[in-house]
Amino acid sequence: MPKFSLSSILVASVLASLSPGAASPQEHAITLDDGRRMVEEADRADYFFWKRLLFRLDNQTEFGLPAEWYTPNRLIEGGVGATLPRRVADNDILSDTGWQAVADWAFARGTDSLIVMKDGVIVQERWGDDADAGMLMPVRSMAKTLPGLLVGRAIAQGQIRSVDDPLSTYLTEWKDDPRGAITLRQILTQTSGLATIPLEYTPDNWQIRLAEGSDVNATALDWPLEGPPDRRWTINQVDSQILALVLERATGHDYIDYLSRELWRPLGADTSTMNVDAKGQARAFCCMRSRLYDWLRVGELIRLDGRVGDRQVIPAEWLSQMRTAAPVNPYVGYHLWIGWKPGTPEVKGEPFLQVPHTAPYRADDVVYLLGGSIMTVWVVPSRGLTILRSGKNPDDWDHSYIVNAIIDDLDRHEAP
Repeated sequence: MPKFSLSSILVASVLASLSPGAASPQEHAITLDDGRRMVEEADRADYFFWKRLLFRLDNQTEFGLPAEWYTPNRLIEGGVGATLPRRVADNDILSDTGWQAVADWAFARGTDSLIVMKDGVIVQERWGDDADAGMLMPVRSMAKTLPGLLVGRAIAQGQIRSVDDPLSTYLTEWKDDPRGAITLRQILTQTSGLATIPLEYTPDNWQIRLAEGSDVNATALDWPLEGPPDRRWTINQVDSQILALVLERATGHDYIDYLSRELWRPLGADTSTMNVDAKGQARAFCCMRSRLYDWLRVGELIRLDGRVGDRQVIPAEWLSQMRTAAPVNPYVGYHLWIGWKPGTPEVKGEPFLQVPHTAPYRADDVVYLLGGSIMTVWVVPSRGLTILRSGKNPDDWDHSYIVNAIIDDLDRHEAP
């Protein structure tokens, strides 16, 4: 929790002046320039908290956060991987008309990039003006899948015994606490019972403290319990942060270092960045910036049951568990989304799917990574497909359309 010094309180009054419906800064005794100067003069532990919150309030759109918001950051060192292969001959995988129809539909609906891999080869891609292969792009909640994958690696290394371990096994702070009885499995399926707290743009809001605060792990460990586990599913940022903290305690390694050594470098991914707090601790639930091709590598790892080339990076059995639906929500596994199965009605009652789908997927093994409503990687092992799309979702977005249209085109193209 950041220290609330007098200068911090003064800054907060300036920040409040930026909120919708508030009086203009000129009507306050402290100007916006005064507030920014206070940010510059704050203690290091407070500095980044107030600066990031200032960015939040000065850019109140879902996607308007400037690159500076992702500082401070640390590098996730990558490896020297082979360039992703491309089909150089005339494409005979997807029909020209089929691809044109899919791409036109997507780019008419806020898409910045669309890339299709078939059997490990890029067969089609289109880029808009706001994205290119060399850009470091914010991937939002797609970063949550990475600690999910790494738990399988830690189990294979004998550093985590079981997903049924209570969290108190690794978090001694919760040894005599009801939260210590939550299992690793319940954190992985986001059914932990930890409180779901709405985001509000105030300095003491729990979500703000997690995303902007000077000690992200202390905030996660302070997070209140709302109810018993396995009763309700919800996307809860703190579950993913706790997962990364468990990995640190179990392996004895800093999360970013462990991610780099055990996953990012073996993938051959390029060096990326992750936002950290004033102590250098990773915000593992979000706030990663990387190149889009590297998320195709993650998708291919999942499609190939944890293999990269001849190396088994993540155990195949663990990938199978990650793709198994949670009992409370049929559309999620272990920090991985599971596609709406063909021939089944949509399960109602909660916003389980999170993004609009007008129909189930054409294949029953679709899984995907979801970065808020700006980025998706779909994986369809039975069809050899890994598909990446980035861009803002409009009101008429249909999350299953791209995958289903590509599968339909493959079926027509492959028919005798």
